[in-house]
Amino acid sequence: MVKPPQEVIEDVNLGVSDEVFGNLSVSDGFIDFYMTNPSGATVQSFHYIANTSFSFVADENGTYSMRLNNTYQTCDVTVTLHYSLLFKVVSQVNMNVGFSTGLQRLFRNLNLRLNQTNQMNWIISMKNT
Repeated sequence: MVKPPQEVIEDVNLGVSDEVFGNLSVSDGFIDFYMTNPSGATVQSFHYIANTSFSFVADENGTYSMRLNNTYQTCDVTVTLHYSLLFKVVSQVNMNVGFSTGLQRLFRNLNLRLNQTNQMNWIISMKNT
């Protein structure tokens, strides 16, 4: 619920090359939706919207903010925001995950999905809704 003229902020901590993708929908009106990086620069912005999909790749380490502004309505609006984070983890040493059952167990216990892209780079994806 976003009250006029309120701003609601959802923060996520990202590293360089991490990705965020998702969508939002607004009931009973329109909002402004924009994302800022840790330096405060706008990464993406959408004005006067009721539905949109979005994605961006982090260009610096730190806290990114997804901002929902109810600037057009005189009443509350209901916003549904769904997003997923795709973290990039770079290994500093060679490892053979096939023989590293401890690492596999750790990822399984954290409910993370591990995809090998080569011997040194790993992609971990985690959903947040």
